[in-house]
Amino acid sequence: MLTNKAPWIILLVLWMAGSTWWHVCKIKQLCGDDVNPSAVAAEADIETTPPGADGFTIADGNLFRLDLPGNFSFAKSGANANMNSLGGSLESMITYLKANPGRTLEITGYYSPGETNSTSFPNLGLARAEGIKQYLIQQGIPADSLTTKAEERNLPFTAAGDSLRGGALLCFRWCC
Repeated sequence: MLTNKAPWIILLVLWMAGSTWWHVCKIKQLCGDDVNPSAVAAEADIETTPPGADGFTIADGNLFRLDLPGNFSFAKSGANANMNSLGGSLESMITYLKANPGRTLEITGYYSPGETNSTSFPNLGLARAEGIKQYLIQQGIPADSLTTKAEERNLPFTAAGDSLRGGALLCFRWCC
């Protein structure tokens, strides 16, 4: 009697294992396409676009890539980003973050020592990063999927010296 049930028990166990894999990897998308999360984080941490350069790339390893023809633009000593200067939409990145709750977007705001900080933040870079964060939260990205930090750099201003291109960098990180 047991010999008649053995193939069915084996088939049931295989079905349960396959269903579990399908649910976790394909529906919840927690497997990361069989890529080691630390390897994805290391690859995602690479800065592909220098501050001030035309064009802006936001990439999450091989999982997501958004190439924009423009870059973030800020007035000198200003904290508010000009989103129109990106030359494209952040909608695909917003959709990607909503669909992948295990990913975190780190927003780094740059500031130059010659700029005047008239905000309530400790430095202008953090004010710039927080401004972009608030914009993304308004677009529906959960606040816990966004982190901010600041970095001091000698930034390239336009010839007139009144505006800055590339005052922020967006990088994906693997979250627990």
